[in-house]
Amino acid sequence: MKLTHHLILCTLALTGLSAQAHHHDSAEAPAATASAAQGEEWVAAEVRRIDPEQRKLTLRHGDIKSMQMMGMTMVFKADAGVSLEGLAVGDRIEFRPVRRSEGFVLLAWRRQP
Repeated sequence: MKLTHHLILCTLALTGLSAQAHHHDSAEAPAATASAAQGEEWVAAEVRRIDPEQRKLTLRHGDIKSMQMMGMTMVFKADAGVSLEGLAVGDRIEFRPVRRSEGFVLLAWRRQP
């Protein structure tokens, strides 16, 4: 168990260092980050779970460049005024994510073309 914990911590540390090194070495990285501000980027995703009472969606999403986040499966809370009506598990959508103090929030969604 300790070995697994140490391997996870080492992997996370190395991933962070690698991402920082890439960001500083690349001339294009600052422009790409600046052009895709949080909440403005559309990200492809598949709906894995819907919790209408809590207004939460579990999404398997692609990379979120504005947050420097690789694709993964995670929970997003729907922002006030965002309807989840007509959404079903398995739907392929695009969504606009943002990170707030309360967690990850879905600002808008649309069906993938």
